[in-house]
Amino acid sequence: MYPPSPYAASRGSFQTKVTPPVSHPLDQPLYQLCINKDWLPYIAGALKQLELESTWVVADDNELLTVQGKVFDLISEFGLINEGCGSVAPGMLCISGSFKDDQYGFVPQVGVAPVAVWSAGTGWQGTTNLSTSFDEIHIGRLFDQATYIRSASYTWHVDIPHGASYKLTFKSKGTITFTQTFTTGSGGDIVANFTVNQPADEMLIDIVVTSGVGAEHLRLTDWSLCYTGAFPLALPPHPSCRLFDFLTNQSTFVVWTERPYGSWASGTGWSSQPNQIGKSSIYIGRHFDYAGVLGSVTVHGHFGATPNQLTITNEFINQLNVTGFAVGDFTYTFQNIGWPVDGSQRMLINALYTGGGSPGDTAMRIYDVEACGSPGLFA
Repeated sequence: MYPPSPYAASRGSFQTKVTPPVSHPLDQPLYQLCINKDWLPYIAGALKQLELESTWVVADDNELLTVQGKVFDLISEFGLINEGCGSVAPGMLCISGSFKDDQYGFVPQVGVAPVAVWSAGTGWQGTTNLSTSFDEIHIGRLFDQATYIRSASYTWHVDIPHGASYKLTFKSKGTITFTQTFTTGSGGDIVANFTVNQPADEMLIDIVVTSGVGAEHLRLTDWSLCYTGAFPLALPPHPSCRLFDFLTNQSTFVVWTERPYGSWASGTGWSSQPNQIGKSSIYIGRHFDYAGVLGSVTVHGHFGATPNQLTITNEFINQLNVTGFAVGDFTYTFQNIGWPVDGSQRMLINALYTGGGSPGDTAMRIYDVEACGSPGLFA
C-alpha cells in the first residue's frame, strides 16, 4: 500500500511480481459477469490484494500510485446498489500522498508569479514575492480523466505564525466548479480541509503569506483526495497530442507580433507574405496553455521554392531548424524535443524562403500542425 515503505513485508497472490496492465479497468473491450450479491464483499476483499506494493513490477512510487488507482476503480465497480447485471454505483475512494516523495504531476501554475520550487524531502517551497517580501505557492495539475471530487485536503507549513490565505480551486473544461479561500494567523503545520462535491478535471492550490516578519519558510507537504469515478492522478501511457487543422480555422494561432508575416484563409491554411527584407515567409504561433514538456511537433505544408527553412522555437529559448525541402507538399516531424515550457511562452513556427529575391507571396503554406507533449500543453 501507499506510501511505500522499506518495511513493507506484504505478499501478493502471485509467486513473483507481475507487470500491471496498461489499460484501465473500464477501457474497451468490456466483459460482463453476473454473480450473487452475497459474494460481492468477498470479491472486493480479494481484489484488495492487487493494492499491495509486493504485487507489481513498477519503476517508481508514482507508477505504483497509478496502478493502485486503477485497482481502486476496479473495486468500486463491485459497489452494486440495485439487483441486476450492470447496475453499478461506484463508491467513494480516498487517496493521499506526500509532496516530500513526489510531485504527483503537479507543476507551477502558468502565468502566476512567483514560481514555487519542488525538491525531494521538502515538498513545494514557497518563493518570495518581491513586492510583498513574503512567500507564495501556486501549483496545479490537470487530471488524466474527468472525475467527481467529494473532498480534498492539503498540509502546509510556516515556521512562525504569519497572516496567510489559502485557497483550493477545481475546474471542469476550463470553468471553475469549486473555489474556496480561508485566512489564518497560525504557524507550524496547517491542515486545510475542503468539502467539494463537484466535477473536475483540474486542481489548483494557492497559498499566500500576507503579513508577518519575513523568513516564514512556506512549504506545502501533503495532500489527499476523495472522489467518485475515474482515478484522477493517473499518468497517461502516451503523450497528449492535439491536431491544429488550419484548413478549417486558425486554431488559435496568430502571426507573430514581432514579425507579422503570413495570412490565413479557410480551405488554404496559412500562406506566406514577403517579410521585412522581401523573403517569402510565414511566422505563426500560440501560447502553451499549461506547463510541461514539449515532445514532438509535426508540420504539414507546402514549399513553392528553394532554398527554404522550417523552424520551431519556444520564444527563442530553444530552437530547431531544418532545411532543404523539395518544391511541393511536405510533412516533417521534430522528434524527441524535450523542452520544458509554460504558459508564458509561445510555440512559434516559421517557414522561410532563404534564397535571393522573393518567389511570390503564396510560395509557402502550412496546412496543419500536430503537437504532442505533457497533458494540458494545448487545452
